[in-house]
Amino acid sequence: MSRTNPHASEIYQRETAYLRQLPSRDRIREATRTIRETWMTAIERGVAAGDLRRDVPVELLYLLVRDAVWLTSRSFSPSSALDQDGIARSILSVFLDGATAQPQERTGR
Repeated sequence: MSRTNPHASEIYQRETAYLRQLPSRDRIREATRTIRETWMTAIERGVAAGDLRRDVPVELLYLLVRDAVWLTSRSFSPSSALDQDGIARSILSVFLDGATAQPQERTGR
């Protein structure tokens, strides 16, 4: 969605009250529900497989990832140095590996 319509998330976040009044509100609500279910299913599968933490509620992981993606797409524009795929890989890496330097990146220790 963000590749074909990069401002969709921003419009949805800022104009939720207005969007609820539109004739297409049911379609918008269904799309939102589908996106949430897709994220929740992926996270639940990751927890069940032992790839994601069991001690953090799935709903909280979903909200953290969702908001990170939404806010990043709103405030960070792709460039020649970091395209959309690079941004996605970086966000995913921080969530899965943490923000601390990886052992191969650490110097002077």
